[in-house]
Amino acid sequence: MSISINSLTFTGRVGSVFSVKKFNGGAMLEFTVAVRPNFKNKNGEYDTQWFYCKVWDKPECSYINMLSSQLVKGSAVVCTGALDFDPVTGGPKLFTGNDGVWKAVFSVNCKDVVVQSPRPGNSANASNAKNGSTSENTKGEQFSDIDDIPW
Repeated sequence: MSISINSLTFTGRVGSVFSVKKFNGGAMLEFTVAVRPNFKNKNGEYDTQWFYCKVWDKPECSYINMLSSQLVKGSAVVCTGALDFDPVTGGPKLFTGNDGVWKAVFSVNCKDVVVQSPRPGNSANASNAKNGSTSENTKGEQFSDIDDIPW
């Protein structure tokens, strides 16, 4: 058994409806996960941490198909994978949010995603999530849901 030094396991809530990007050699499922700490900052607010999750799959596998039928915005998930560091900063990916403020998000190449439970009252979102959006491009790193905390 080998142990990976770059290994991360976290639990949070799905913060965006997933998208599937198809490539010649396979496909990639993308979604965001919000993780809220158990404590408040000095302003009395929670500092939510966002993870941009990517799950890679080969065409002959059905892992992405199985996940896409279960992922719903607000669902609790447990993700295990490796941090994908920004080559420029060596840390999280930095970007400017819709409000003009610099933000950071960690990118994770997930090897395992377990959907624990759907968010109560999200039956409307469940039917929308099953449709999922698909895209052929390889860019598309938009984080429009960063301020839309799912709790």
